[in-house]
Amino acid sequence: MNLGIVVSHARMGQTMRRLIESLMPCKVAWTTAFADHAKELTAKNPIDLLLVDVRIVELDGPESLKRLSALVGVPVVVFVEDLDKQGLLAFEALAHGALDVATVADINLSESYKELTGKLKRLLALSSAANTRPSKLASAPKPPPLILIGASTGGPLAIASILAGLPKGTPAAIVIAQHVDEKFSKGLADWLQMRSKMPVALAESGERLLPAHVYLCRGDRHLLLNADGSLLYRANLQKESSYLPNIDAFFESFATHWSGKGLAILLTGMGSDGAQGLKFLREKGWNTIAEHQDSCVVYGMPKAAVSLGAAEEVLSLHQIPLSILTFLKTCEAVP
Repeated sequence: MNLGIVVSHARMGQTMRRLIESLMPCKVAWTTAFADHAKELTAKNPIDLLLVDVRIVELDGPESLKRLSALVGVPVVVFVEDLDKQGLLAFEALAHGALDVATVADINLSESYKELTGKLKRLLALSSAANTRPSKLASAPKPPPLILIGASTGGPLAIASILAGLPKGTPAAIVIAQHVDEKFSKGLADWLQMRSKMPVALAESGERLLPAHVYLCRGDRHLLLNADGSLLYRANLQKESSYLPNIDAFFESFATHWSGKGLAILLTGMGSDGAQGLKFLREKGWNTIAEHQDSCVVYGMPKAAVSLGAAEEVLSLHQIPLSILTFLKTCEAVP
């Protein structure tokens, strides 16, 4: 597996090359401080994945990341040194084509690379098996319609696109499970709030769902629904899971305990998390959607759902907001 690195300083690239190669079985094919050199370097020394300094995004603008990804034709991972200062830049990077973001607090210390190398190993391993492409229910007898969204790699931009397409006061509670590191959870909620006409907040245990609100699951626990209709976090599941939050468990708990009408959507992501849960929801009478391959950053989870017959509809991203609004109209028509 070969990596390319685009950094803001040439010396930084050499340091990263040495440490990454010592920490994981890969070869850094090239490093550069000039993003416009990436295409030529890739032609001479092909790579499987590109690592980009978030300061490149800051200097050249977030659109530059989309252009860079198209030039090299491989997945892009962005790294940050200071999440407090660079968090918004990181989410702009996710919105413009980055598959993931990792923190490297000190590029000179090998201990700082644990998160980055772990993500690189997982992305590189899964990419060979996946098809990759360059928000309290008030106590009431009738619960509001519910929209569930599950997503992984490429999910933040897809979720933002859906929320941006829904009007203020949309009469549904929206609950999102996105695979994300806990330290990014608050930043992701804030970033989505800038794109949503409805309030977006991190979900809390014991909370009851309100219409026209968006709830985002934290990244360090599994979000489930209690039998009384309140939210519940669990650190562990009976069945071992490599994903946080686990989308299958998320979907299955709502299928078991939600008494109202519901629509569940499985978006872009590697692997198959959420596919079995989506199938369970469909079997329980929910409307279900899987994202179409054409708009997926990674056609893994939706592909698994389609293969299982879990998706009632398979829609491109731009079609999903209208499908949600159509579903909500049917909820008004049917008591």
